[in-house]
Amino acid sequence: MKQQSTTLIPFRNWLIAGFIATLSGMLAFTACDSDKEVSKVISLASSQTSFVQGGSVNFTVLLNEEEDVTSQAVITETGSGAQVSNATWTSDTPGTYVFKATYEGVASNNVTITVTEQEVPIAFAPAFAASVQAAPSQIGVFGFDTGAQEWSATATPNLMYNQLLIKEGEQWVYEPVQNWPLQAKTSFFAYAPYASADNGIVISTQSATGAPVLTYELPSGDDCHTDIMIATPRLDLSASEEPVGMEFRSVMTRIGFRIKGQGEQISKIAIRGILAGGSIALNATNQGTSTWVSNGNITLNEFEAGLVYDNGQEYVTATETMTNVTAEDGYLYLMPQNVHYEARIVVTIDGMQIGFPIESALQWMPGEEYIFDLTIPSAALDYTDNASPALLIASLDGAAAQNTNWTDAMAGCSEGYRLPTYNEGILIMLYMNGIANNSFRYASYWTSTEHTELDWQGDKQSKFYDPFRNVLSYSVQYGLMAFRCVGKVAPVGKKYPYIDDSDAANGPIIVSRDANGGARPSAMGLYDQTYHVFHDNWTTTPNHSLGGSSNLISRKLQVANADLSDTSQITLGDFTCPDGWRTPTMRELMLIYIVGGSVSDAYVTDDSSPYYNPVAIDSPMNNVSGFTPLKADSYWTSTTTDPGRGGSTNPMSVGMHDGSTKILAATETLYARCVRDVE
Repeated sequence: MKQQSTTLIPFRNWLIAGFIATLSGMLAFTACDSDKEVSKVISLASSQTSFVQGGSVNFTVLLNEEEDVTSQAVITETGSGAQVSNATWTSDTPGTYVFKATYEGVASNNVTITVTEQEVPIAFAPAFAASVQAAPSQIGVFGFDTGAQEWSATATPNLMYNQLLIKEGEQWVYEPVQNWPLQAKTSFFAYAPYASADNGIVISTQSATGAPVLTYELPSGDDCHTDIMIATPRLDLSASEEPVGMEFRSVMTRIGFRIKGQGEQISKIAIRGILAGGSIALNATNQGTSTWVSNGNITLNEFEAGLVYDNGQEYVTATETMTNVTAEDGYLYLMPQNVHYEARIVVTIDGMQIGFPIESALQWMPGEEYIFDLTIPSAALDYTDNASPALLIASLDGAAAQNTNWTDAMAGCSEGYRLPTYNEGILIMLYMNGIANNSFRYASYWTSTEHTELDWQGDKQSKFYDPFRNVLSYSVQYGLMAFRCVGKVAPVGKKYPYIDDSDAANGPIIVSRDANGGARPSAMGLYDQTYHVFHDNWTTTPNHSLGGSSNLISRKLQVANADLSDTSQITLGDFTCPDGWRTPTMRELMLIYIVGGSVSDAYVTDDSSPYYNPVAIDSPMNNVSGFTPLKADSYWTSTTTDPGRGGSTNPMSVGMHDGSTKILAATETLYARCVRDVE
């Protein structure tokens, strides 16, 4: 019988062992509790679910769908057990592969990746932004195979060069079909419509590096309805069975027209004086008016919109309702640009061309539409209400608002109209702010009055007025300026301005507006600003500058009968007008001159003289008894130049020999004549 051996454990050791076992159980219990409170969910995701052999896929591992633990996780291809390095897997072997990730002992979901055969054709799926009015049926595509490198400005379109894609049904097809390159990064650029000899689009050469460049020149006056689009580049793509998506947007500005009139027949609407050519890279972003690189050439070619003609006619009739007359396929597509000041909308009305300055929407943005409202004006403008003007003003500039030389301007007025004399030009400048929609522009305007002196080269000169800059001067006759014609007024009613001699003891009164009417006081002008003719009644003239809001005229301006110092000239700081009287503004002295406030020799009344420049009203002020006309010399005004650097200004004078202005120093000596406002 075999003897059994028994091991006796001392009581103390037994007690310690039991304590350790109990403690281990407690720890295990606590860990179990912790697992119940904080569970771990590991998610595995891939950058794509398939690729062509030789391609690659990138993986991402998330903890609890929030924390990226990709760099700490282990990603394994379950079939082979191979681990994925740096979360990127590449394969040359077609097949289906399953991947799983583990992190801190917790496994993720499975992700299946399909590796397809190498021969996968490249397909395209163009899409067009909502602003594109008519999607093209042909586009041009450029493909870049840059191998393992990312696309850069040194790459050339070695895979596809200006490949023509044609839409057939719902598919875009091309020949010959290209397959995705193996183990390469591929990038695509595209534009539309496809370049042709007729549409003015030219593409950069195949050897050119970087993004392809599209150059465009508007082809002709009636072929300017092409919307040019470019696609957002698709860079560094891997081979895929999915079509390459391409988002196209317009890089042109769409222009249309609405008209309003009173039965006029409109046969043509066109735009000229714009930038009509430039270039754009096919990776250009929206840079507003600078999206294109302009060639810098302002063209006077006219680009004609297509109109919705009356039935069976070649014109559209203007009605009293503002109506869009642009045909659906007749909108102009022009380069985005800052509109040049010489740009014009040229309208052929009843067989005659007139030009509208572009006064709104002066910045044309890519992909935007602008509709210009054109109100066909009456034949002439009247600067008065409830009264008669000294002259009628043509509603628009001559020569369809194109600048011309003086000789052409003299011959450019229609029957019953002529160029204004110099004094009439000043009158227009003083009262035009009361005429709504007068279409005067920031330009100098010819008058019919020649200057008495030749220029330094012996060329003849003629006088002009610049209504917005308050400038009166002269220029060589071959210079280019605007012109606006004037016509006679029927001899009915009182003409404004007129001379009131009822207070002759104190001086004649120039009445521009009274209780019965007269010159209109204000009107809405360029850029929706209100322009004024008159200032409020003053007892002293406020400080103001040439371009300030106070350089205006009085409704009823009384002119003192004599100069402050009749025999000598005085400096600006050495005289003060009597109580209630003040120094005139620059415009008020101009007004005094044109209504005959100067000596008779300051005016030329012989209408056969090239210097013809009579008083602008029928009854001159120098005929008023007791009034001493101003000398044919310079007089002080209360107007200064606009502030220059450092805020400095200089006083201004008006020459009463011709109404011209000068900038002077306050220390110079001139004549002075006081004025006052009367009710």
